Amino acid sequence: MGRQVPKYSLEKAKLIAKNSYKVVKRAHELGVNIAYGTDAPAPIMLAEFDLRAKVLPAAAILQQATCNGGETG
Repeated sequence: MGRQVPKYSLEKAKLIAKNSYKVVKRAHELGVNIAYGTDAPAPIMLAEFDLRAKVLPAAAILQQATCNGGETG
């Protein structure tokens, strides 16, 4: 028997996703060191790349996924 996600959880996830674009874009504009990392399954991981691609240049996304995690402030 599979588990179902409660409706309120789905609505909350939609709200978070809707506003994530703004947060990622603004953090990039402010020069925040954004790294990419997840232990999520591939479809979720790819969705994160799709989210970033809507508001960031490809070079910034590549840097976040490959370099930024090793940088310290």
